[in-house]
Amino acid sequence: MGGASQIVLLIVIFGIMYLLIILPEQRNRKKHQELLNNLKKGDKVLMQSGIRGVVTKIKDNVVTIKIAEKVEIEVEKPYIIGLYKQESKTKEIKSSN
Repeated sequence: MGGASQIVLLIVIFGIMYLLIILPEQRNRKKHQELLNNLKKGDKVLMQSGIRGVVTKIKDNVVTIKIAEKVEIEVEKPYIIGLYKQESKTKEIKSSN
């Protein structure tokens, strides 16, 4: 009887690990792959290094990104972590009055 309860306990622990660790990681990986597959020219991207830029060319697994005027770099697709929306340069200051 004691051996069967240990097996059941191991199965329950594995199930909890799957739900808390493995399943969310699979979802994140799938979401990231969809992002990379849907990249197009003109997208504003954020790279793993923190550099932001605009996609100018996509060829196989290499993306050319414009990061400044007359400055373009080539990066591998997996190093792009997301898209970003450019924030406005003027910020409203709320007064405390």
